[in-house]
Amino acid sequence: PQVGVADGAVRGVEALIRWRHPQRGHLAPRDFLPVAEAIGLAVPLGEWILGKAFADHAAWRGQPGRPERVAVNVTTRYFLQPSFPDTLASLAREAGLDPNEIEIEVSESTLLQEIDLVTGYMRALKDRGFGLVLDDFGAVASPLARLRFLPLDRLKVDDVLTQRLQHADERRLAEAIVQVALGLGIVPV
Repeated sequence: PQVGVADGAVRGVEALIRWRHPQRGHLAPRDFLPVAEAIGLAVPLGEWILGKAFADHAAWRGQPGRPERVAVNVTTRYFLQPSFPDTLASLAREAGLDPNEIEIEVSESTLLQEIDLVTGYMRALKDRGFGLVLDDFGAVASPLARLRFLPLDRLKVDDVLTQRLQHADERRLAEAIVQVALGLGIVPV
C-alpha cells in the first residue's frame, strides 16, 4: 500500500511480483527477471503482470477504501519496446481503467539508456494520462540534471539512502534529492 502521511488513508498500491518456487520458496524479481529477459520472456511476462495488476485494481472498484491508483514496475527492456505506450493503453482499456489510475515505475538505470528515446516514451505515456515514477533514485548514476527534462510525477529515493539516514552524509544527500525534486514539481517518496 501507498499511504498518505497526513491522514493514513491508502492512496495507491504497488503491484509487486514474486515467484513461489516449489523448492526455493518466494523469489524476488531480482532472482528471476534477469533470466526471463535473457530467454526472451520480458515482454510477455511484463504484459501478464500489467494485465493482472490492472484487472485486480478494476475488481476493487466500488470497494470501500479502494486505492486511487495502482503502480507497476516495468523492466527497462519492456519499457523500451516501441509498442509499449500503445500496449499499455490497450491493457488499461481492456481492464476498464482510466490512465490516471495507473503509475508506471521505471528504475533509475533506465535513464542510462538512450535518454532521448526514454524521454520520448515517457512523454508518450504522460500524453495518454499515465503517471510516471522514477524508482531507486540514487542507486546508480543519480543524474540530477536529467530530472528537469523528465515528465515525472513522483521520485522514489533508493533504499540505500533512506535506510542510512542516521548517517549525516546520507541524510544530507537524501535531503538534497528531496529539495531538487520539490523544486521541479516532482513529489518525492
